Amino acid sequence: MPRSTRYRGRRGFAKFISGLGLTILILAVLGGTAYLFLRQYVDVTDKGVFIEFPFWEGAMMTAPTASPSPSPTPTIQVIIEAPPTVSATPEAPTPTPEASLKAVFLPQASFSNTDTVAKVATLCETGRVDTVVLEVKSLEGVIATASPELATTMQTLRGKAKLVAYLSVLQDNTVTRQKSDFGIKHTSGVNWLDINSMRWLNPYKPDVHSWLVQQVTECNALSFDALLLDTLWFPADGRQNTIAWGSTATSTRAAALQTLSGELVAAATVPCWAVLQPDVCLGNQPQKDSAAQDIPFYQDTFEQLFVRLPMENPAEVYDSMVAAGLDDLYPIVQLPSQGSVASGSSVVDVAQIALGTFENYIAVSAMGEYDPQTFATQ
Repeated sequence: MPRSTRYRGRRGFAKFISGLGLTILILAVLGGTAYLFLRQYVDVTDKGVFIEFPFWEGAMMTAPTASPSPSPTPTIQVIIEAPPTVSATPEAPTPTPEASLKAVFLPQASFSNTDTVAKVATLCETGRVDTVVLEVKSLEGVIATASPELATTMQTLRGKAKLVAYLSVLQDNTVTRQKSDFGIKHTSGVNWLDINSMRWLNPYKPDVHSWLVQQVTECNALSFDALLLDTLWFPADGRQNTIAWGSTATSTRAAALQTLSGELVAAATVPCWAVLQPDVCLGNQPQKDSAAQDIPFYQDTFEQLFVRLPMENPAEVYDSMVAAGLDDLYPIVQLPSQGSVASGSSVVDVAQIALGTFENYIAVSAMGEYDPQTFATQ
């Protein structure tokens, strides 16, 4: 009896396996048949996957009737939509409106005058002035980058206004005495002097370029907000026929200025502004050709261009420049001193009229003294 029992158990298990295999085989056949039948109703497009299932028109069979055209077979559509396409191009940012410029110029002589610096700080704090231009390299060529007074002045004004370093680039009465070979030479062999007895650095000389780049690098270390480059032109006044260029003149004047300008801008870590020679803006000959400033090049190279206006009729001179197409120039306005105004007029009134003509400007006072009443609050 035990032997017969074990035999029947193995037979029951075999039947189970046989039934399971038959079931799997039937399911596989049905699945394959369904796939072969349904694949004709599957449509894959770039918009998604569409599956169409046909159905009979009704549940009962009826005799066919005449019809001008057969009715379409209704279908049920299952739509799997493709994900929407996301554009990789970002929207253009809204342009930032250009900030106004209401600036005052502080000469080196004012750095040690704490009262003058304090008054300028008050102008900034009360919104009358937003920028202070500090004379780092003067028209005489005196350099103040290592001056403790400059450091103290910047510390006082920092955070109250934008701080801009002013550098006279090529007009220089100081380094030309220390390094005579840097200067433009007279035919007699000495340094050439312009009509105002000022010496000039030779824009053709690579050593001069390197030395000027060093001055820009020193300004970088002081963390100014911008650089204002003045006298970035060949001397326009004086006896041009007494200049001995010799072998230094290896290109045109305009090309030499373009090379120097490019080197200075490349060395700067902040925006560079430049001053245009007034005769260049007015088209006066022969000074325009002598200065050799290519205005379109300067417009493309520098963030902002300026021009120094005369004290007499500054608005009329500026309007003539605008009429000539230079409407992007910012004026440098020389404020009157007490001895320069007509009898019965006050310095403040004359200064208010001068500055009131312009929306953007740099105001210049010879001694760095500025009356708050001269400036309107912003």
